[in-house]
Amino acid sequence: MRRMISGLAVLTMLGGVLLLPPVLAAADDEASQINIVEPAFRPPQEWNYTPNDVTAAVGATITWTNTGAVAHTVTADDGPSFDSGNLDPQATFSFTPDTPGAFPYHCTFHPWMTGRLTVTQ
Repeated sequence: MRRMISGLAVLTMLGGVLLLPPVLAAADDEASQINIVEPAFRPPQEWNYTPNDVTAAVGATITWTNTGAVAHTVTADDGPSFDSGNLDPQATFSFTPDTPGAFPYHCTFHPWMTGRLTVTQ
């Protein structure tokens, strides 16, 4: 019985770790990865950044990878915070924030593609 309870406790703890949303898990990574995704055989309105809501610490490097077949951008809504310029397929863009804050961003070619970077101290 004791083994069963111990096993259940371990599974419960592991389940909690495995089910953390990407927003929380990314905060602990020194480098966060975001993919620009174009789901196959789906309309362009379903293209997205995955994950689209990331939290990272000041000084952490965030890298976006264009896994799609067309060019995209990663452009901060405020303009000057960051802008990848054109990202051709398979290209990457990295940004290392030096100040905390919330940074919503979008693709200038496909404005329905949006994401949010939250930078913590």
